[in-house]
Amino acid sequence: MKRENPYTPGVAGSPPVLAGRDEELQQFDVLSTRLAEGRRIHQETILYGPRGNGKTTLLHKVTETLETSSQVKAVFVQAPMIRTPDRLHRKLLGESPPFQQTETTRVRGTLGALGTSVGSALERSEMTETTPEDREERCIAAMNDEPVLLMVDEAQRITGETLAAILSLTDSARRGKTKFAVVFSGTPGLPEHLKRQDATYLERAQSIRMERLDEESTRIALFQPFEEAGYKNRLSASDESRLIEQTQHYPHFIQCAGYAIWDVAEDTDNREINTLTLTAAEPAWEKEMTRMYAARYQELSKSLLEPYAEALALAFQREKFLDVADIRKIIAYVDPDVNPQQPIVRLEDLGYIWLAEGKGNLYEPGIPSLMGHVLGIARDREEV
Repeated sequence: MKRENPYTPGVAGSPPVLAGRDEELQQFDVLSTRLAEGRRIHQETILYGPRGNGKTTLLHKVTETLETSSQVKAVFVQAPMIRTPDRLHRKLLGESPPFQQTETTRVRGTLGALGTSVGSALERSEMTETTPEDREERCIAAMNDEPVLLMVDEAQRITGETLAAILSLTDSARRGKTKFAVVFSGTPGLPEHLKRQDATYLERAQSIRMERLDEESTRIALFQPFEEAGYKNRLSASDESRLIEQTQHYPHFIQCAGYAIWDVAEDTDNREINTLTLTAAEPAWEKEMTRMYAARYQELSKSLLEPYAEALALAFQREKFLDVADIRKIIAYVDPDVNPQQPIVRLEDLGYIWLAEGKGNLYEPGIPSLMGHVLGIARDREEV
């Protein structure tokens, strides 16, 4: 009988091993400790990186840790769920229906032809909504009793009015009125997206960049669940290196490969991973990777970005990094009438490209193999 597959492609929050994220978890630990101690949080936090790099998984891990071992209340939410300040405040307060307060007017009763008054009284109640200011003050008061760490996923989709409401709360926290901190999580273009909406506040934000995993962390994420389940790794060094390279150190692809290998391995009785296991499993994980490519390409297509994506993919075949000035020239060559910065912003929002760490204005691919998929579609189109 097959054991339950521990790998979770496409399911955020529950990988069998969260490898290579110790530094990021430590930053969250410092933040939550400061909150629990009642110390002021002087800056927002922006967590960003290409989709599938494990941002949501990391936030779920932080939420789980805080729920079991902290004096800080963790509030995890997708940006579309708090599209208005009212929804934000209700989420922070743990309220489902809109908060209402009861106003009661006491009315003396009169009876009889002469209108003589009787001693009993009647009550008339009216329900009135509180104002946004009232709700914010209630949030501030509640968070003084229980510090809150708000984690907003898919923050590139946040509305301007909700962002303003969150920043109003962080401003209250800076001034010592409440105990509150926020983490915005999203795609590579998130830092610039938020700054465009409120440059004054978010220029000081702390940034946490979610890179792909290093080679050793990739190996741990791939093989530790098998080791814990009693499997023996019989792969040669070259086979193991090839598998690690095929995942591109990309968390989503690691889960795709692990899932497929487990599914094949559980059909055998020898409890080992070998070359035959990889050969049998490879079509399944490649199918899952292709499905992801197709979804990303559809996003490019809906945004009318395919021509720019193809041109940049060709350029990245020759260079590991491209300067933003060179990218503008490539886009202008494709369409002289477009403002080059507009496609750059959209491609960055989708995670197709992003600024390389510590390299100024140099960009790199968000998911390198996605560019190969884009070029493959272009070649197929030309052949037809």
